[in-house]
Amino acid sequence: TVKVEGDEHLPRDHAYIVVLNHPNGLVDPGLVLVTARAPVSFLAKSTIFEMPVLGWLARTLRAIPVYRRQDAGADVAQNAQTFEAARAVLREGGAIALFPEGISHDARTLLPLKTGAARIALGAARSDDDPLRLSLVPAALLYSDKTRFRSDVVLRYGAPISVPCVAMDGTGAPPRDAVHALNDTIAQQLGALVGGSRLEAAAEFGAAVRCVFADEDAPDVGVDVQARAEAAFEAWLARAPAVAWDAHRRVAAMRRDAEALNITPTHLRLGVPTLRAAAIRVAKLLGYAPFATVGWLLHVVPYRAVDLMSRRIQVRDDGEDLLSTVKVLAAMLFFPLTWIAAAVAVGAVAGFIAGGCALVLAPMLGYAALRFMELLSDTAHHTAVIWSALVRGRRLTRLRAQQVALGEQLRTLEQLHGSAPVANDPPGALPPGN
Repeated sequence: TVKVEGDEHLPRDHAYIVVLNHPNGLVDPGLVLVTARAPVSFLAKSTIFEMPVLGWLARTLRAIPVYRRQDAGADVAQNAQTFEAARAVLREGGAIALFPEGISHDARTLLPLKTGAARIALGAARSDDDPLRLSLVPAALLYSDKTRFRSDVVLRYGAPISVPCVAMDGTGAPPRDAVHALNDTIAQQLGALVGGSRLEAAAEFGAAVRCVFADEDAPDVGVDVQARAEAAFEAWLARAPAVAWDAHRRVAAMRRDAEALNITPTHLRLGVPTLRAAAIRVAKLLGYAPFATVGWLLHVVPYRAVDLMSRRIQVRDDGEDLLSTVKVLAAMLFFPLTWIAAAVAVGAVAGFIAGGCALVLAPMLGYAALRFMELLSDTAHHTAVIWSALVRGRRLTRLRAQQVALGEQLRTLEQLHGSAPVANDPPGALPPGN
């Protein structure tokens, strides 16, 4: 599921540019496009427009090319046209979105920002005979687990940043001081929304706290818990380092003990799955099995083709592999072709109506195969939890008591040593232990 928060911050009476973190490649702009309430154009590096498939996709989505010095053959003088194109989109009532980190990545925190977003904004809002009122809106994409099928994600908008109207320098570019000042403001506000410290220890602490306390059936709460924990660790590290590292050690130990028993916070809060719940899962597996088998047989060839292409074709950007983009684009080609081929084959044998039904059912069977694998994994995990409860019941009871005590200790530390502010921080983000 996709949850949108803070969209009331999007201006209604003037133009705006959305600046986002970039944790998940091609999926990130797709999420913004499907949730946007106004037309959105993305800024993309100019070299993308020269690629056969990506270029077509970028032009279809009304992307605007950006010419970067590090791209071979790019003419940075053409960025004057980029400013004009961005200005035209904004004046027409559209919005622009871009990722100032410059690359997609797996880091749990915000990377240092490139200045492109600030330069584009200042260039579009420049002071001339007809200045444009413009705001930058920071937005964070926060995935519960971006590698998991049907992962939950929160798209969280923050308060808008007013873009000043400044005069361009002799080269037609924004003044360097204004660019760096605006870029620093973006980094500060976007970093607060993402909720991560650039300290690896703070990120590790946040991830461990989330693993110990955040229910897997409430991933949006988990996002807030992790952000709160990282901010708290930063505050404790500055005010009471011994407290910070002791909390880090105790939470890490609790996480290791829970993982050793295959236990999640949900199991500690609600108890282990009952035999009735296990029977229901097995029944679902049996129900999905025949459809999943047909779906797997239908999609195994295109799936292997996508995997083979992703191994052999690597599109590089600043040294980073964009394998996820290649996989998505290949899947957009191979899977529809497979569905059409299946429909044609069925239609040739059983008639036009049967072929049409096959075209509708083919993607549903693919979903059934994916859902079956997800259920199989969950069932195996729940079976391990039940086994742990049967043979290690006392240890599970002790772990539950430890979770309650640790939650109380962390809340006490917050009261004693404070916590750095986190955007949209809900009260009681570290949940009570009962």
